[in-house]
Amino acid sequence: MRATDKIVHLESKVARLEIENKSLKQRIEEMVTVEQLDAQRKMNSICERRELSLLNAKRKYERQNGVVPTCARRLSFSDVMGCSGGYDEIDG
Repeated sequence: MRATDKIVHLESKVARLEIENKSLKQRIEEMVTVEQLDAQRKMNSICERRELSLLNAKRKYERQNGVVPTCARRLSFSDVMGCSGGYDEIDG
């Protein structure tokens, strides 16, 4: 009888350890998932900041080098055609 009691005790211990092992695996998977999501969020944030920084640097470069005017100005017909708006005087 003692041998069967030991076997039953060991089988129940194995069953408890298997349950505990499964529970620990689930907790580890949850922790890894959370870490992966956090890492992905950080990477997205870094990429967004880098893109914004590059855009700002590009705009600053274009302003400094006259590629893009800082303020838009409407051009008149005479500005475009290179002629004056009034009558030309004719010397006689």
